[in-house]
Amino acid sequence: MDGETIVATVPVFRQDVSQAVDVYEEVARIAGYDKLPASAPVVRAHAVQTDSRRIQRQKIAAALRSSGLDEIVTFSLVSRAALAKSGLADVTAVPVINALSKEQEVLRPSLLPSMLAALLTNCNRGQKNIKIFETGKLYTPAGETETAAVLLSGQAAEDWRDTKKPAVDFYDLKGIVDKALLTVAEGGLAYQAGNENFLAAGQACRVVLAGEPLGFLGRVSPRILAEWDIKSKEVYFAQINLEKLYKLSQPIRKYQPPPEFPGIVRDISLSVSRDIEFQTIQDLALSGGQGLLASVVFLEEYIGEKIAKDQRGLVFSLTYQAADRTLREEEVNAVHETLVQRLLAELPATRR
Repeated sequence: MDGETIVATVPVFRQDVSQAVDVYEEVARIAGYDKLPASAPVVRAHAVQTDSRRIQRQKIAAALRSSGLDEIVTFSLVSRAALAKSGLADVTAVPVINALSKEQEVLRPSLLPSMLAALLTNCNRGQKNIKIFETGKLYTPAGETETAAVLLSGQAAEDWRDTKKPAVDFYDLKGIVDKALLTVAEGGLAYQAGNENFLAAGQACRVVLAGEPLGFLGRVSPRILAEWDIKSKEVYFAQINLEKLYKLSQPIRKYQPPPEFPGIVRDISLSVSRDIEFQTIQDLALSGGQGLLASVVFLEEYIGEKIAKDQRGLVFSLTYQAADRTLREEEVNAVHETLVQRLLAELPATRR
């Protein structure tokens, strides 16, 4: 001992003593814990940083529940056979070393196998009207990705007043996904034709936000349903990359007051090629609205004898509105006619 300094040598068999605090404990034990002065613990308040990702995930889940969906939680491990049945045999999956069974041999690269397995289990027990969603992680050699998925099957709504009992369709799924994403995204949401091999051709699309692809949605291919021995013909599935959504969304939403001045509505009826998406027409119209076009709303599609086989008739409504004044009829007519002529010039379309 030199003054207030203690030099201690730790025996080789005391490997639990590795730092100064361990020596303090030994001294206190030898001297007696009862001789240590009593004192109240020091509690310091710390500001807890808000986790915007968690808040946004909760908003999305709440929106999906409010649409009538039930939340499920499935295993993160799946079999290679389940991936093959889901049309994902070519997807690179992360294998599990010393897997407990063939059913849990790889980490899931998609939520589709888990959702189809849940659907099959419910159908085998007589529950055919299934509306479920899950938020969880996908795993690839590149890392983990937080993801949300939705699956619909059976009747669109269980209402005793509706004798027709309509089945769920593509637009039921699109509306649910649209509502959920717009709880955290300010706008810029678009849908483009997709080609995932496990979705039916012509009934699939990609979900795009601010030009960045977020995921896809559509009708599950009958071929995939047959592989799973699922008897239901109408099954719709969506999968959204939440990691990308978090980066593109706006966690703080700004209030916008309702328009103070009235709008003027004009309808357009066009005959366009069947391969022209309404999204293309909408984007072209909004870009040519000269700052006065507030919205473009799809109203009607016509396919029949009065139109060419490779064409379809589209009717949509345009609302013109200004934030600082009431628009005049002649002003709107001029902008509207210019916009129509632009659509006819840049699209393979004719006016009906």
